[in-house]
Amino acid sequence: MIWDTPDAQYHYEGKLMVDSETFSAWARPDTEKIMDPKNRDLVFHGGGLRDDHWFNRMIEREEKELIKGVQNIVNGGK
Repeated sequence: MIWDTPDAQYHYEGKLMVDSETFSAWARPDTEKIMDPKNRDLVFHGGGLRDDHWFNRMIEREEKELIKGVQNIVNGGK
């Protein structure tokens, strides 16, 4: 899977992007957003596993199952 959208990097890193003139998280229509000069983090809502660097956390949490799956593929499904 490839995450190739303008917001993918800052979502993954958990960094806030802001309107380039007002520095508000609520950007005006057709306005380019920039990384927040104050380097504020995104606040993820909803609880559970919502957070930045989700892929790294998934690898840590599911490492044994991932290795078993890859080994199964290498062994030709045996």
